[in-house]
Amino acid sequence: LKPADMSRHSALLVSKLEDPDSEVRSATASALGELPAAELTKLAGALVAKLDDEDVSMRLAALEALGRLESAELAKLSDSLESKLEDLNGAVRNAAVKVLGCLDAPELTNIAGGLVTKLGRVNGGACVAIMAVLAKLEGAELEEYSTPVLI
Repeated sequence: LKPADMSRHSALLVSKLEDPDSEVRSATASALGELPAAELTKLAGALVAKLDDEDVSMRLAALEALGRLESAELAKLSDSLESKLEDLNGAVRNAAVKVLGCLDAPELTNIAGGLVTKLGRVNGGACVAIMAVLAKLEGAELEEYSTPVLI
């Protein structure tokens, strides 16, 4: 199906996010991510609900789909996305950082403090990815956080 055709069937697709088969759930999340931005925005809540799915592939697919939202819409979900920075799975943590990295500088500035706080609680790739996201900030905005980052 083309994304425009999927829009007509979005209610059916959303219902498949509850399928007992994790492959069906993650394929559905991926399909939802292909919807036009306006439609995806309307369905973002259903994808956010799947960020706590027991299946890693489902969480990853939901994050990838959410990463296609416009920055302003994505910013409204920043708390849910930031919570995935402490997911038990490293791939999920990295995907969450990647999605947060899609935020434009003004929205990123609003969550920078939370990201800096997470630096002390994540390790490996997620830590490096958070630093890369924070590097998108302008000098004055980044300076506010430079001491906590360097300590």
